Formats: sequence, structure tokens, C-alpha cells
Amino acid sequence: MTQKVVLEIESYMKLKGQGKSDADIAKQFGIKQPTLIYYKKKWEKEASQAAKKAAEATIEKIKQPEPVKAETKQLEVAPIEKPQQPDTAVVKAPEPKPIGEAINEALNEAFAEKSAEYERLIAALRNDLNTAHQQLDEKDEKIRNLEHLHDACEDCENEISTLQQEKADMEKELLAVEKEKEELERKCEYLQQMKKKACEQYDDLWSKIHPLEEENHILRQLVKKWA
Repeated sequence: MTQKVVLEIESYMKLKGQGKSDADIAKQFGIKQPTLIYYKKKWEKEASQAAKKAAEATIEKIKQPEPVKAETKQLEVAPIEKPQQPDTAVVKAPEPKPIGEAINEALNEAFAEKSAEYERLIAALRNDLNTAHQQLDEKDEKIRNLEHLHDACEDCENEISTLQQEKADMEKELLAVEKEKEELERKCEYLQQMKKKACEQYDDLWSKIHPLEEENHILRQLVKKWA
């Protein structure tokens, strides 16, 4: 079973005096920052209640002062011819301060002590607040940088989308060119076959015409002789 960690104000003030932040203190004691904020509010409430109780106790004590015994001092007188009774002088006790003044002094003393403690807490909280503001400024700067990066990413995404569309169009055009090429190759092959067939027919006709040409030549020569 994990033992519950309890952070005391003395430990907190000691670590704050060493320059540690609330985040470091919370990490050292294994607690979260909201828990540390709860402790700080609790200490402030307890200090206020303690100051109030101390003031009430002081006021109650002043309202019921202890009785002051009057001190008597017997004065000795040197003996003379005629014996005389020693004079007894009664010394009056100092008068107590007025209740209002005593209450005021007690309250001032109690509140001065608590005020010093509060000032230390306020100084520590002020430092924490300044640190928090600095961290917020840093986070704002990171957010702005990320927003610029996001805008740049959106531009890149748009450009990528455009390039992908252009690529798809080019692929379609390439497919059409491939089909046209295949069609032309088929036509070329057909023309080659037609050419081959025509050559064969020409050779066949030539083989038939050539003897006739020779016969025609011989006949022309005979006609010339007969003429």
C-alpha cells in the first residue's frame, strides 16, 4: 500500500528559499500541482485561523488580569532617645495599562508575526506567478510557431493535392497515349502485312508479265523485218 505524502509548510518554505519552483517541489514530493495549490490554500486558511485564535486568547487574557499584590516596605528608623514606632509606608503597585491599549499591542504583535509569514508566502507566490507568466509566454510563442507551421503544412497539403491531381491527369493522358500507340502498332503491323502481300502479288505479276514482255519484244523485231 502506497503511503500518503503530506507536505508541510516548513519544507515548502525551505525549498522555496533554495530557489525551487512549485513544479520542482511537486515533483520532488510526488504530487501534482493542483494538490500543491490545495496545500497552499490550506496553509493560508490555517494561518488566518491561528492568528484569529491568538488574538482572541490575548484579548481574553487581558480582560481577566491577575490581581496585583501591593508591596509594603517597612522603613527602619535609627533609635533615638525617645522610642518611636517605625513608619510603615505602602508602595502602590503600578497601574495596569488600559485594556484597549493592551489589546492593541497584543493584536499588533500577533498580526506582525503573521504578516511576516504572509509576506514570505506572497513573495513565493509572486515568484511562482512570474514563472507561470514566463511559461505561458513561451507556450504562446510555441503555439504561434505551430500555427505558422500548420499554415505551411496546409499550403504543402494543397500543393501535394494539386500535384496528385496533375499526376492523375498525366496518368490518364499516358494511358490514352499507350492505347493510341497500341492502335498505331496494330495499323503498322496491318500495313506491313499488306505491303508483304502486295510485294508477293507484284512478284507474281512480274513473273507473268516478264515472258510476255520478251514475246512482245520478239514480235516487234519480226514486225520490223517484215515491214
